[in-house]
Amino acid sequence: MSHPVHSPTTGSDSLAQDTSTLKYWLSVGVPARYGKLSDEDFTRWQSWLEDTGAIDHKLDPSKLYTNKFNSLLQSSDASGK
Repeated sequence: MSHPVHSPTTGSDSLAQDTSTLKYWLSVGVPARYGKLSDEDFTRWQSWLEDTGAIDHKLDPSKLYTNKFNSLLQSSDASGK
């Protein structure tokens, strides 16, 4: 979702957005096999987020994600390898 200041206000405006960079998009960014999430996926940028003031405390990654509903992971090797 875009920041409201940058979001188009009408339907025709939203269709006019430049999509030329989409050809470079490869995935949603979960690098592990079967989409297994890890604490590192959520703490990788923590120091930068703190330095820029985006967050004011340490993150507890276990409260941000679960692999419980990932059926691909559940039916595979539990280590996600």
